[in-house]
Amino acid sequence: MTNRWGPYCLRRVDPYLDYIAKWRPALTVVHECKQEKVDYVKNASPETKVIGRLYHDDSWYNDRIMENPEGAAQTIHDELMSSDWARNVDWCLTSNEVCQTWDKLDNLNRYYVHLQSLAGNNYKIALFSFSVENPGWSDSDPDGWEASMMKHWEKVYPAMRKGVQRGDILSLHQYNNPRLLQLDTHRDSD
Repeated sequence: MTNRWGPYCLRRVDPYLDYIAKWRPALTVVHECKQEKVDYVKNASPETKVIGRLYHDDSWYNDRIMENPEGAAQTIHDELMSSDWARNVDWCLTSNEVCQTWDKLDNLNRYYVHLQSLAGNNYKIALFSFSVENPGWSDSDPDGWEASMMKHWEKVYPAMRKGVQRGDILSLHQYNNPRLLQLDTHRDSD
């Protein structure tokens, strides 16, 4: 298998099946996942890893995680366990670009740590799904923006450590941002 990223299949997978069959991408994301969609992808390219996304609006996730992270995790776990697909994808993606600021990262970490505990061996998780250059940082940190970035990442280390043990993955949105992993270039330099 080659190291190609596959499409993010929104709503339907059939427009992407020829591409998936021809290029056999390493990974694809199936939005609003259903078992039928997973079957289409796997029939087109059995080696392709599938991330299935349990879709709720971002504000739905944000509000519930901020109000009660463990309760939000329980709700999502119950939905995943009653779905026809969660045990048949490689990873389940839940929240997307939510709770990424300093004041919300503790709750986001608590949500994922609890979801990991509930998941057991039933399913693996694509953690966080941070947007570009997140979790954030502060330009006013006296130690510099690189140190600030690391302080933000440290808030989610517990879920990341548990994820390594469980086989979960870290989900990041790159959008072709060449600075994603370059800590020596300031984010506002473009």
